[in-house]
Amino acid sequence: MTITCLGETWKNVTSTCRRISCGSPGEVMNGRYDLTEGVEFGARVTAQCDKGHYIVGSKVRNCMAAGWSGRVAICEVVKCGAPPVVANGSMLYRAEESYAYREVVEYQCDRQLTMDGPRFLHCSETGEFEPNPPKCIDITCPTPNIDKAFRVEGHIPPYKYKSFIRYECEKGYEMEGESGLTCEIDSRWSASYPTCKVSKDSNPEAENGLFSKIGGEIKGGLIWIFNKIPKVELKLPWMRK
Repeated sequence: MTITCLGETWKNVTSTCRRISCGSPGEVMNGRYDLTEGVEFGARVTAQCDKGHYIVGSKVRNCMAAGWSGRVAICEVVKCGAPPVVANGSMLYRAEESYAYREVVEYQCDRQLTMDGPRFLHCSETGEFEPNPPKCIDITCPTPNIDKAFRVEGHIPPYKYKSFIRYECEKGYEMEGESGLTCEIDSRWSASYPTCKVSKDSNPEAENGLFSKIGGEIKGGLIWIFNKIPKVELKLPWMRK
């Protein structure tokens, strides 16, 4: 900068010095630089990676007289190792040696077993699969024993997870409780067993006595008819005298 003395005063004394600008610190793949301090001499920028990525090398660059120090930061994707092993189960597809962030694996249980937990796991930003892996368990509900009732709908034993059955009471009885039951994940039925109680409008004991009487009369009549049928003695030729 040049100033000139004119008489008793100096010309151009209002000139000032400004910091040099280093310009853009560069584009970070899968990330960005924090430019809070600006891009002029003396400023420092810090690289920040997107979720699921991590810094490789130095994440800080300083604006110096010759420009930015160091190289542009690199953000690489997080990877997970082999997925967890599930007892009595397997992955739906062949396992890989590693999985990138957000990649998903799917599990299945061996035959007749039920999955308790999530079917899908994903590679998280921590480098671990989430959520916790499922369990493959054997779920069997006991066969209900309900007096004066019979099954009218649903599965037959053994009763596995989500098996459904529905009962009705015998004639002369009415049901109290849930008629339909579903086998749940804890090997218990969805509700208590219903009960069959004598209907207020019927007398099942009298009806059963009537049926027994009618059955006895029919049986006696058949015996009487059978006794009245002439008996024929059959002799083969070599048995005759």
